[in-house]
Amino acid sequence: MRKIFITILFCLFAVNVFANDAANQLQQKWDHITYEVKDNGDQKKQMQELTKLALYHVKQNPKSAEVRAWAGIILSSEAGYYRVNVVKAMSLVKKAKTILEETIDIDPSVLNGSVYATLGSLYSEVPPFPIGFGDKGKAKNYFDKALAISADDIENNYFYAQFLFKQKQHQQALEHLQKAKNAPKRNGRSVADNGRRKEIDQWILKVRKKIS
Repeated sequence: MRKIFITILFCLFAVNVFANDAANQLQQKWDHITYEVKDNGDQKKQMQELTKLALYHVKQNPKSAEVRAWAGIILSSEAGYYRVNVVKAMSLVKKAKTILEETIDIDPSVLNGSVYATLGSLYSEVPPFPIGFGDKGKAKNYFDKALAISADDIENNYFYAQFLFKQKQHQQALEHLQKAKNAPKRNGRSVADNGRRKEIDQWILKVRKKIS
């Protein structure tokens, strides 16, 4: 019985290790494509390949919240390259939405609540019914949940600031952009942190022009 118990523990440990490795791989590749690949065509092609890899890892690690979270983020990112091809974009965001909702069922606090922030962005950006599922009220609700989990997170504040800006709540948007800029640095995410802070600086200038 003791040997069986040890074997089970070892298998569970191995599964967690593989899932963590998969999540780290997806995160590092997303960081690289988003902030280090400069050509838009190359970005799109590499993000398409990363989507395939993400979906593969989801199948291999169905219970991993981190793997699912990154898959949802990656599919959402690829959708951004198809603003003209609405059908393709909607196919991706609907799949991303499903994956992110499944992630919440496993662990809603994964990635500091950024799953909720990503869903908030989707509900904010996607057209409403009958084209899509966009809903500003649901978007606000998801952002509130993200910030309830981690009020200082760079992603939660950055995406909520964009939402507030589009609602013409410019002063509140600026406040959250400042919080995003001053967010703690993330372990192993220097590429993403540096890239995101450059985007934040651009948004701060944009918002201040509206306020002045």
